[in-house]
Amino acid sequence: MGGSAVKRRLYWLASIIPITLILVSACSSAPPPRPSGPVTYETYVLAPDDIRYQSGGIILEHPRFSFDYPSSFVLLDVNRGRGASLSNPDYTQIYFSRSVPNKLADVIVVEVLKPGLSSMKDALGAADFEVKSHADANLKVRERSTKTAAGITAEYVAYSFEVPGPATRFIRFLAFDYKGFIWTIRLSCYEDSAQETALYFDRLVETFKFLE
Repeated sequence: MGGSAVKRRLYWLASIIPITLILVSACSSAPPPRPSGPVTYETYVLAPDDIRYQSGGIILEHPRFSFDYPSSFVLLDVNRGRGASLSNPDYTQIYFSRSVPNKLADVIVVEVLKPGLSSMKDALGAADFEVKSHADANLKVRERSTKTAAGITAEYVAYSFEVPGPATRFIRFLAFDYKGFIWTIRLSCYEDSAQETALYFDRLVETFKFLE
């Protein structure tokens, strides 16, 4: 395995471990009932204290932002700092989860990355890296295009891959560049709820805005 392949695997492991822990934790407890009526949303606003962190003796600070997310999802954590892998970019990560009976949870992750990995110098690199990270899991790219978030052109990819079960996870991923950071939005679910969660993803992207 070449150096670039090792870096891809290290970053994938570093990014998937916290998500996996959240998935397992969320599905280990009794899942809340899903609403049967119209979907309702709440607005998440990043707290002022969550826009800055120290890395390597340098204080990094990115703009505050807000977005809408479905009320059926619960905010689990806000992480800041350097990732588990030395090659992992500095980041802010915001996790939301919705329990699914007898399955891994649906997850929304919003990240702010400081470019630091050779294959993730910008949003385009982040989208390419997202797909390459699952290249050995029978990945199928369903769509690759561009969208708009906060008035900025963003790279978008929708793809699926197999997980134990057997089952298929469906991922929607969007990335864009702003003020020296890479901003990403990811929604992970089972394929049978991909159409439902597409509405959630679109609402999040459409309402994402910077508070400056």
